[in-house]
Amino acid sequence: MIDLTESTTGAPVEDAQLPAMIDNWIRLGLVDVSYDSSLTSPDIYLWAEKRPEFIRLSQTPRSDGTTVLCRPGILQRTELGKRFATAIGLLAEPAQPAVAIR
Repeated sequence: MIDLTESTTGAPVEDAQLPAMIDNWIRLGLVDVSYDSSLTSPDIYLWAEKRPEFIRLSQTPRSDGTTVLCRPGILQRTELGKRFATAIGLLAEPAQPAVAIR
């Protein structure tokens, strides 16, 4: 879930750079995005319809008559993404198995 909020109020905020960041994460192989799969509870996606960017885009009239919808899907870290996040300190280093020396 990418639910950006203001740190003091908890109010949702837009980041104009987020779409480009996600495109770059996909291009670099750090995340996979799928709309063929979704989480089992449809209520888990209700937060997305309350996002300021969704509200703004869905209420803006479109010249071609189309509408903006929220489609459930999954964005998840790839193995490369996990290793990258660990290398730059976003994730804790995984516990290393004990090695017995004989």
